[in-house]
Amino acid sequence: MIGFVRHFVFLATVVLALSVPTSQSQAVDFDLLDTITPATTTGDNAIAVGERNAQSFMTTASAFTISQVDLSLKKAPGGAGQYSVSIYSMNTVSSEPDTRLSYVAQNQNQSALSTTYGTVSFTGLSIALDPSKNYYIVLEDVTLAAMDWQYWDTTSSGISPPTYWMAYSSGWISTASTDYPAMMKVIATAVPEPSSWAMAALAIAALGARVRRGS
Repeated sequence: MIGFVRHFVFLATVVLALSVPTSQSQAVDFDLLDTITPATTTGDNAIAVGERNAQSFMTTASAFTISQVDLSLKKAPGGAGQYSVSIYSMNTVSSEPDTRLSYVAQNQNQSALSTTYGTVSFTGLSIALDPSKNYYIVLEDVTLAAMDWQYWDTTSSGISPPTYWMAYSSGWISTASTDYPAMMKVIATAVPEPSSWAMAALAIAALGARVRRGS
């Protein structure tokens, strides 16, 4: 009996040690979408005060949280004011941005922007989204005189999965476009799946049954 108990304790310890996620596995970052580096000529997507522009991205089938969003932005010379970046759901019927789910950055001062394009990073995020769904990053010019979100000046960007750009003034355009994707990067942090814990529990249960039979 003592031998079986020792065997049980040893193997249970090994199984649990192997199943506990390491700090490295808890912080696996990957890009849900990266259009930040252009492959061809680019254009200026001007955004006036009160307007919003949107670029879609799709989540994966795994559990994760959005940890960082990068946008290629610039302000107009002399521009002053604020802008906001948000995540919106996608309307499943019209494909338009539907509901704001979370702010990425709210009422940001123009001082973070240059008059030439540069990558603006919004870090330290922890925004959980549903798997395998389409969402939008929406840029809103709150009180700036004018600002620009850089985009690929091409009708065949080669980006996969397909992305959509939509402009807003009095309302979202009625038909989503797969042309001219705006430049952005959406970085997610993977959440370790609990399958390893389930396997550990089954292994321990099997060892326990073996000990009972041996006794």
